[in-house]
Amino acid sequence: MKKIFALLLAAVMLLPLVSCAGGTQSVSDQPARESQSQIEESQPSEEETTPQPEETDQPSGGGEVPEMFPEQATIEETVLVDEKDVKITATELTYTSGSAELSLLLENNSDQELSFASHNNCPRSINGYMVDGGFMSESVAAGKKANTTLTFRANELIALGITEIADIELSFELKDEDYETYLETGPRQIQTSAAASYDDSEDTYQSAINSGWLAAAYGFTVDYFANDELYNDNGLRVISETLLTNKDGDRALFLEVENNASEPLLASMGDIYINGLMIHASWSSDSISAGSRRIFSLNISSMMDDAYWSTFGLTDYGDITLSIQALDPDYKEVGAAGELSFSIPGVNVSYDGSGETVYDEGGIQVIYKGLVEDESSYSEDLHALFLVKNGYTEPVTVTVGRSSLSVNGYMTDCYTFDRPVAPGRGRIMDVQIEGDSLEENGLTEVADISEMEMTMTIKDNQRDVIAEPVVTISAEG
Repeated sequence: MKKIFALLLAAVMLLPLVSCAGGTQSVSDQPARESQSQIEESQPSEEETTPQPEETDQPSGGGEVPEMFPEQATIEETVLVDEKDVKITATELTYTSGSAELSLLLENNSDQELSFASHNNCPRSINGYMVDGGFMSESVAAGKKANTTLTFRANELIALGITEIADIELSFELKDEDYETYLETGPRQIQTSAAASYDDSEDTYQSAINSGWLAAAYGFTVDYFANDELYNDNGLRVISETLLTNKDGDRALFLEVENNASEPLLASMGDIYINGLMIHASWSSDSISAGSRRIFSLNISSMMDDAYWSTFGLTDYGDITLSIQALDPDYKEVGAAGELSFSIPGVNVSYDGSGETVYDEGGIQVIYKGLVEDESSYSEDLHALFLVKNGYTEPVTVTVGRSSLSVNGYMTDCYTFDRPVAPGRGRIMDVQIEGDSLEENGLTEVADISEMEMTMTIKDNQRDVIAEPVVTISAEG
């Protein structure tokens, strides 16, 4: 879930889709203004929906796209760093057809070669919004200087509602010839000629969503928008939620997160549930400078292969829940983990809970859903899909031992991902059966498999074993 899409990738994902966990598609360098065209069970009933409010006020997606960058904001020469025989000076802000360009002069007055960097460990922001542009890595010999340019793409900035640059905040990391840290700077600010007239109280991202011009620029529809505060702990706040769909039906969730603490924080997110069913368990983190905001974009459609969505009947996103944890820059937890959740009015909130029940004791159910092939053309693996429903009093995990699986009587290698499922919710358990192991036993297709036997290990929240049932599944293709 790392950048777990950056906003630019997720916004342009909607042109076509870009996945944080999968491949990417190339993106035009032209500015966005030139880009217009564009259950049975789980809950009580398959038809259950959240209550429909009397009226909704969702963005229409038809707003006019404003002109991008009047190209009037300039900077005065600004010394950003001047310490330990190093000097970094911002010299000029210029514009191209698809980007803003910040020129820097790097001076190494030390007696050794140094590497100057502004990268993922060096947060960057424009007008108070964290950005992924502005990447830089330059080596400068002892006693020498170098000119370099930081590029901020217009596509990323317009997705944040930024049409004029008033403020740029950068940080830098320098390493010596042994790749040891030589200098780490805190945030360094550059104000442009537009700073005096800029209204920093406006949430330009929300304005772009609500006006409809962001949707018009990228050709997507806004299925849901709310500026509800769903999380507020130790200075970290989730202040808006947006669900978007592109013309191909792919969906992404944008979460606007604000850091009101006096120090940088990381927001870590994971354990994503759709309609009460966990679809994605991995966690990832990204940094937010003090006083800044970041748009976390979660490409929900890419979190599972198409066969999984249909197997579990997840055709609508009626309820979305995920966990969040604040971390300090050393990745230590700040406060307790929390959960944020919201429901989309009038949308089905169930999933398909049918299948062959292979375990049902103590409120814990394991239901076999079927075998599917791996969608990757590079993999011959098969996936045995199960639904784990937790009616127990605390979180539980269910796994299958790597060496416990037999297929058609032959021992076969497999693995599962171990992640707890919360009480009252469900989780997809994917037993990934290794293709090489199947091939050794003369099994290459789903149709070749008639029976599977495996040992499941069920543990409580203290990692104590509750049960270890041996289950046999008829899986005739």
